[in-house]
Amino acid sequence: MESDLIVLTAYPSDPEDRYVWADFAPHFDLTRSESAVVKRLVVGKPASVVAEELELSIETIRTHVRRVYNKLGISSREQLFAIAGQFRLD
Repeated sequence: MESDLIVLTAYPSDPEDRYVWADFAPHFDLTRSESAVVKRLVVGKPASVVAEELELSIETIRTHVRRVYNKLGISSREQLFAIAGQFRLD
């Protein structure tokens, strides 16, 4: 007797949900909102898309980014990626 086998694999639709993250927020004293912004930026989303997804103004996102940069002691997105990327466990 022959049977057909069907395998279905599901992946989250949001890129930031595809990764497992170590909890880096307490290490850098980031708020939950700042952490959410960082995770979205690290997967390549522009600030305007992050603002839309989080239902915040672009100015609020920019404020979060400035505060994150200040807390991490960095001045560029590349530095943010280098630091935050270490906490993405894939």
